[in-house]
Amino acid sequence: MRDELIRRETPQGIVRVVVAYARVRGGGWLWIARRSPSGPVIGQGRGSTYEIVRAAVEEWLEQEAQQLTR
Repeated sequence: MRDELIRRETPQGIVRVVVAYARVRGGGWLWIARRSPSGPVIGQGRGSTYEIVRAAVEEWLEQEAQQLTR
């Protein structure tokens, strides 16, 4: 499992999201995004490889950045 802090600049300010990546039993990866390490889950997904999962997180964050600044 690995955690990563991802930042995005928006017109409303900087969005910071903590993303936890974990290997799933049986293969593949799971990601879970939170505004803070102990905060509620605001996004999640799965993928077959870390690269696919990381790309999905980047795409998700681009779409969600405006909502997350509210």
